[in-house]
This record gives sequence, C-alpha cells and structure tokens, in this order.
Amino acid sequence: MIYLIRIQTPLTGDIVKTLRAGDEVLICGEIYTARDAAHKRMVEGLQNGIPLPFDARDSVIYYAGPAPARTGQIIGSCGPTTSGRMDKYAPAIIKSGVTGMIGKGERSGEVIAAMRELGAVYFAAIGGAGALISKTVTKVEPVAYEDLGAEAVRKLTVVDFPAIVVIDCFGNNLYENKEEKTMTQITKDMIIMDVLNLDRGTARFFLEMGMHCLGCPSASGESIEQACEVHGEDADALVVKINAYLAGNE
Repeated sequence: MIYLIRIQTPLTGDIVKTLRAGDEVLICGEIYTARDAAHKRMVEGLQNGIPLPFDARDSVIYYAGPAPARTGQIIGSCGPTTSGRMDKYAPAIIKSGVTGMIGKGERSGEVIAAMRELGAVYFAAIGGAGALISKTVTKVEPVAYEDLGAEAVRKLTVVDFPAIVVIDCFGNNLYENKEEKTMTQITKDMIIMDVLNLDRGTARFFLEMGMHCLGCPSASGESIEQACEVHGEDADALVVKINAYLAGNE
C-alpha cells in the first residue's frame, strides 16, 4: 500500500528530517518558481550581499517557468524543468536557507553534499503533467525579475502538489538506486479523476484493479475490463480517454 504524506510549507528542518527517498508527498502552502536565469541573478546578488528576493528560510523552490494563463485560468501549464541547469547555483541557494527543491532529473555531487550538510530535500515533479500540476495552484503572485518573463520568480500557493522525494537530507538517492519513478501513483490518481471526474477513492480502485493503459498492471491480476464492469464504465472508451489525455499532456 502506498501512503501519501501531506506536508505544509514552510519546510522546516524537523519536516525535512522525516522525509525519505521514495516518499510520495502532497505539498501545500507557498512555493517559489525560479529557473536558471533567475538563479543566476539570485546567486550574483548573494555574492554582493543581497538576500534572495523572498524569505529563503525553510522555503521551497520549484524549477519551472509557467506558461501564460488562459482566460479563466489562475496559471498556465507549469511542469518542471531539468534540475541540472540549477546545479551550479543550488549550493549557494541552499546555504541561504532554502530547504526544498522541486524539479526533474539527477543532481550533482556538489548539490547532494550541500543537501546533506545543510539539511535540504529534493523532490521530483512529473514531467509531461504540467496541466495537471497547474490545477493544484490556487494563487500566483509576482516576486522578482519580471523582465525574465516566464522565468521570473513567482510565489505559488498550492494545495496537494504531487511529488516524490528523490534525494533526502541523508543523501539517499532514488536515481542512484535505480528506483526512479516516471509517474507516481498520486499522479495517476489525478489523471483518472481529471478524465472521468471520479472521486479519489474510485480512482484508486481503478488503479488498484489494473490500469494497463498506464503501464501499471495490478498485483491482483485483475483486468481493466473487470474493474470497469464493476463500476459500469466502458473499458475501451476508458482506455481511449486516458491515452488521449496523456498524449495531449506530454
């Protein structure tokens, strides 16, 4: 059974110490978007005695540059960018007080060393699921570097932002252990609920019974057809809906 850990920002040292590589989490509270251009400016500022443009203590940075919001949206698609672009800046950012980073891909040895020394954690968000992630955002506020456009620093208020702990503050590393997950169970839940407007319990049922179209055959050996029969859904139509949804959000 997979247990989801709901965590609230600020991401204090006490919270960081409880997290382990492989934990699946739902992040609530305030996080800050910043990509490489913003990181370059922030680190240059730190080198000149200028603090980060937000309260760095126990904060979380999301490596993303959200797309412009369409009419009726709070924010556009906001999937993660490759974390390696921030590696040369991350140790200084962590030293400033940041305790959480969200992105995708591996981190350098220098970043991991800083995480272990100073107590920080690295989460992976799900690449290709930017539209779904945007639905966890309830508020967006500009913070700094508006001239950078999509790469400006913004404060996002999020509710149940799905992520997985890839590297914890003790240096345990899913990539190193070859246990990387390309799509977490909670993200699959989100997809099913979004496509079919199901509640979480029903979505979980479908997943546990076996969503073969998502590449996760069930341990029980039950088929998607059997699951759909129980819930009165058409199996072929369900597969088409979900695969079409995934194809449109890669």
